[in-house]
Amino acid sequence: MIKHSMDGLLFFEGGRELRISAYDISRTKAQVHADGLGLLPIRFYITFDNFLTVGKCRLLWRYGDDIGVVFERWLDVRQRLAADQAGSGNCGQLAARRWRADARRNLDSRLSWMFFRVQPVSRWVMADQMTP
Repeated sequence: MIKHSMDGLLFFEGGRELRISAYDISRTKAQVHADGLGLLPIRFYITFDNFLTVGKCRLLWRYGDDIGVVFERWLDVRQRLAADQAGSGNCGQLAARRWRADARRNLDSRLSWMFFRVQPVSRWVMADQMTP
């Protein structure tokens, strides 16, 4: 478990991104603070290393701008980068940049598909509706 805070990025449908500070981080859960959180879906993504690894998250609790999250799984972009670099010779950095951009677009398109389906209103959580 990491006791000090880490900066990261929380993102979900529509390309919305929020800068976050996370603390009490483990491989399975974390406590997160984001200023001006507003509406938040139950499921979203977090990255701490500029999209090299992306955590698929589920909301556990919320109190104002503080949330508790469970990491349902980790998407490891580094494995894909290694495979791409092995096949591309000296173009490793260009391939890495291209792969990060593609990964971000793919996540955005998957998120768009998920959120454009009909979902009940109760899937969205307002700050004053949940307590830890």
